[in-house]
Order: sequence, then structure tokens, then C-alpha cells
Amino acid sequence: MRTVKAEVRVDAAARAEVQLAVEVRVRGGWLEGLEVAGLDPELALDEESLRFVSVQGERFRPRVRVREGGRVQLRFERREAPRRGTYEVRFRYRSDLAPMARPTEDGERVRVEWTLPGWEAGLDGVELTLDVPGDAAFPPEDDALATIHRSRETGEGRSRLSWRRAHLPRTLPWTVAAEVPAEAMASALSQREAEPVEPAASAAPLAAPAPADAQPGWGRQAATLLVVLFALWVLALFELGASRRRARSRPWLPLPARLRALGVLGLALVALSQLEEGWRWLGALAGTLLFVAQRPARASVPRLGGWVPCEGADLERARGEVRALAWKPEAFADATRAAGLALLLGGTLALARVAELDRAAGLDDAFVGLAWWILPALLLVATRQRLPATPAERLLTLAARARTLRLPPGLALRLVVHRDADARWQDARLRLITRSRIPGVLRLDLVAAERPGPGGWERCLAGLVVTREGTPADAAVAATLEAPGRRGPGGRVARLVSLPELCAAAATIDVRGDRDEASPPRRRRTRRPAPPSPRPADAP
Repeated sequence: MRTVKAEVRVDAAARAEVQLAVEVRVRGGWLEGLEVAGLDPELALDEESLRFVSVQGERFRPRVRVREGGRVQLRFERREAPRRGTYEVRFRYRSDLAPMARPTEDGERVRVEWTLPGWEAGLDGVELTLDVPGDAAFPPEDDALATIHRSRETGEGRSRLSWRRAHLPRTLPWTVAAEVPAEAMASALSQREAEPVEPAASAAPLAAPAPADAQPGWGRQAATLLVVLFALWVLALFELGASRRRARSRPWLPLPARLRALGVLGLALVALSQLEEGWRWLGALAGTLLFVAQRPARASVPRLGGWVPCEGADLERARGEVRALAWKPEAFADATRAAGLALLLGGTLALARVAELDRAAGLDDAFVGLAWWILPALLLVATRQRLPATPAERLLTLAARARTLRLPPGLALRLVVHRDADARWQDARLRLITRSRIPGVLRLDLVAAERPGPGGWERCLAGLVVTREGTPADAAVAATLEAPGRRGPGGRVARLVSLPELCAAAATIDVRGDRDEASPPRRRRTRRPAPPSPRPADAP
């Protein structure tokens, strides 16, 4: 709300016709509703007089309803609601001011009063006008109000008294009065002694979206508490999930978990101090996302252990571990899992219902509505995609791929797991077995690998070929594959290749091995001259 203008025309019986004009500024979004509260309790609204127009002249037609206690409510359909801009709403109603009219001390005049209710936001340039019968005058107490500009006009047996105030503080009612000659008013008003009626404190108008300088209700405080607690809950559960996978979290803000939790609490204090500033308050709450958001976590370095073949019981164990992961506490803070998705959908429906009830009660606050959507966002910034896969998940991925993999003749598959000294799994692979190998082949494995992506770790399959440097196998693989080798300790050379390249390397090694071992080199035969045949004794 920016300003209000009211013109009150009073007849001899102190019956009033009030023309009210309110200037409304929508800062963003759309205006869902407007309530003007604290008007005359027994008002009779002239619905035909209602006008809601923009400064460009566009007219809107809201639904209007009069509530008890002098409240006038306007409601808009979303598709036809006013958007960002400045608007003016005008309406007229009839009321009876006789209960507040009373004679002056000398009995020569009748004092007629009208009160503008208090508003949640301060108003600028407020103008009030009383149009009363006879030669009316300002009350004596008005002379002391130097901050109010007033004017008086007379004509045609009536007086027009006007007041203008540069600024009306929030929640402060403003009562104006005119002293009308007793002969110009009904005799019943001048002959009775009426008790002064104090203007009742009134609820201020509500608008959605609320102005930035509007006083917040309990909704912003409740939203602050809930968003902060939810952010701390998500942060703690992600750290729990990372430790369960023996991974090191990598938050967007490179701070320890305890400092990030303190940062969230600090933002809560900032938000509570900015309850009256809608955008600042909302920005402080949205900042909790930065303290919770995660980058792909790093897996810990494997401990010493060995590779062992995988058996049927191992696959059952892996399936049980993966099923259990779906209902661990951290799963409820992850919208990509069934538990977290159920919480996300349920929370979204609940928030929509709360917003609907708020609108019905006239308590809707657009900033509170926006703050509620931070809760679903927290379920999307620290999902399982930011964590490396567990050995059980990798084993099941490789087992599923092994069932659909078609290999060239002479190659076989074997699932293997890496166990540490405590028999705990650290990794899983799908090993290619050949009939024979050239000396120097150490590994021919299919690996469940991960690569960083925009949403976290992206799961993929990659081939791993490990040979001994300087061996025939290393030379054969180098001639077959284009991937450069990465040298490691002990003279090992590792190459990450695609699945077709892995099969090609395995087939090359196997074919060469068969040729070198099953077909030994032939020994060359040398021709010897035939011995001379013996000659008979009697030969010449």
C-alpha cells in the first residue's frame, strides 16, 4: 500500500457515504488478494462502485466479500490477477456515524467524527475529506497539529473540510472531526449527550505479495525455524551417508561440517533480524542451500587386501545391502530415492494446502510461500549422486552387465571382490578369463567406474588392462590399443579402455598365446648329400 484517499459525505442524520481510494503497488509476482480491515462495523458496500484499474487504464474484476468487523476482501483468479505495477482500487459504502456524533460543551455544535483504520505499512500523502451540512469548522485541537495540512471550503449550505498528512505511520489510526452547527443536524443529535467512542484497533490490510516494508506475521518466524532445522538435518544425514561409504564429502563451501552448521545458524539469526525486509529475509534463508550443497565426494584409498571370486551367497548379500540403503536415515534426505521422493511429494502437497488455507483466511504472504519451496530444494542439493557407489552396488551393476554381455569364443567371465584384512568389501570387478596369455598380463577387468558430471557422479563401465612394462604382453597391447598407458609402481602399465577394446585386447592376447604355445616353431631340415653308392669290384 502506498497511499489512501477518503471522502466522507455526511447528511443531517449523520448517515455517511464513504468513497475510499487505495493505491496499491505490486512489487513482484501477482496480487492474489487484498483486504481492507477496520472500517465501520455496519457498513453497506456498494459493489457496483468497485473499480480496480492500473495506471495504464487496464481494469480488473476481483471477487468482493464483506466480512464481520468492517472488513472488505478482494480476491483474484491467478490467470486474471494484477501483475507487477501500480494500481488504484476504489469503492463506496454507506455507514452510520450517529453513534459517534455528540454535541460540543456549549451545545451550539455537533461533533461528527470518522476514523481511517491503521495499516501494516506506513502510508504517504494520505488525504481525508469530510463533506458536512452547514457552516462547519475544524475542532480546536486540530490547531496544534502543525504536521497536518488542512483546508476548508463552503458553498451551497455545506462545508468541505480536508486534511492532508505527508506520512501516516504504520498501525496508527487517524480520526478527523468536524464541528457542525446544531441547527444543521437532526435535533436528536444535539439534545443527547453521547459518550466519546474510541476507534477500535484494527487489523491492517493484507496483500499478496506483501510489501517489503510490511510487518511480518508468525508465518515468517515459523518458516525460518523450519528451513534452518531442515537444512541442519539434511547436512547431518549427508555426512552420515558419506561416512557409511567411507568417502570424504566435498561441499561447495570448503568448510568442515561443524562450521557449515554454524553458518546455517548464523543465517537464521540474520533472517530473524530481517523479518520486516521480505527479500533480505528470503535471501538469508536461501543462503542455507550454499552450506548444504555438495560436490561429488571422494572415495577413500583402499586398504590392503586381496581379490577373491564372488559366489552366490555374495550376490545375495549385495542385494540385501542395496535394499537396506534405500531406507537408511540418509535416504529420507535424498529426493532421488523412494523415501526422499515420498517426502518431497508429500511436502509439496502439504505446502500447497497450507498456501490454500492461508489464502482462504487472508493470511497469505508471498515471501513465506517462496520460503517454503526452499525445503524441497534442500532435498536436491545433497543426493546420492554426490557419493561414490558402494562395493555392493558395483557388484550388482557388473552382475547385471555380465548376464547380457556377449564375448568372442575363448573368453569367459568371473565376478571378483576385493576384501581387506577384516573381510570387508572394498571393490568389485568383472574379470575376463582367456585360454592362455602372453607373459606379462596382470589384469583384464571390467570396472564399474564413475566420472564427475553436472549432477554428481555419473555411473559408467570401463575396461582396465594392466600389463608388465617391457613384456611381450605390453608390446602386444600397445600395438592393439590406442589408449596411452599409465605407469605405476612395480613396472605396471594400466590402460582404461572401452568394452570393445577390452575384448579386442583379450582376444589378441589369447590368439597370440595359442599361436606361441600350441604351435611350437618348426625345426628346419637340412639336406645332406647322399653317400656314394659302392662300386662293384670288377668295375673299371
